[in-house]
Amino acid sequence: MFNSSGGGINLNKITIVIPTLNEAPGIGPTIKEYQGTFPRAHTLVVDGRSTDGTQKIAHSLGAEVIQQEGKGKGKAIETAIKHIKNNGYTPNYIIFTDGDYTYPAKPVLKMIKILEKYPKVGMVTGNRFHTYKQNGNQKDVFNLGNLLLKFLHICLNKIWMKDPLTGLRVLKWTLIKNWKPQAKHFGIEVEMNNYISKQAKIIEIPIRYRRRLGTKKLRLRHGLSIALQIIKNIRISIKNRSLKSENKN
Repeated sequence: MFNSSGGGINLNKITIVIPTLNEAPGIGPTIKEYQGTFPRAHTLVVDGRSTDGTQKIAHSLGAEVIQQEGKGKGKAIETAIKHIKNNGYTPNYIIFTDGDYTYPAKPVLKMIKILEKYPKVGMVTGNRFHTYKQNGNQKDVFNLGNLLLKFLHICLNKIWMKDPLTGLRVLKWTLIKNWKPQAKHFGIEVEMNNYISKQAKIIEIPIRYRRRLGTKKLRLRHGLSIALQIIKNIRISIKNRSLKSENKN
């Protein structure tokens, strides 16, 4: 069945995954916006033991709320994949977004259309960087850090993306359902890029990135964690190539 509100795309088998940790100011508006755009979607909030009422707000809006295993965004995503798989959900698409109201839902319709139109594309992501320039935020220390990590990602991972660390992603479930991520924290996006790029194409579309509701959580240590994940991916790739070469010989 096709939902006419989505312009002819199938909106019935979608799971929206929202990792949270003390996102009380933003989780309500985020869920309302995504549920308004995808009224038949399964909304899954994976919470990292919030103490500010995030879980209660999410539950009151009809989201399924589960507690993540371990700490960090990477563990939240790993928990989500396990939960979806172990509970018999069979979505066509997984939407990953943040619970701080920074990522709008409307562009996701276009992202799903791209996945349905092009079989070789496995993931579509939202590029925030044009918004930084429009809002005059390109000198913000966090945005400069993102740019530095972006160039490190391109140079070492050999994956060309304008915004490799974006939190807004739509993926085909079949590509990710058997993934067992290793990154525990914010390096999860880098690992995901590397994992998907080996199976399918990645496309980016520009999005309007909003200021978060609530307190910023990213710190210098998170940037270092991401950089280490990029380097780790390179070492794994080199090791895999070496093993393949040995097997041929």
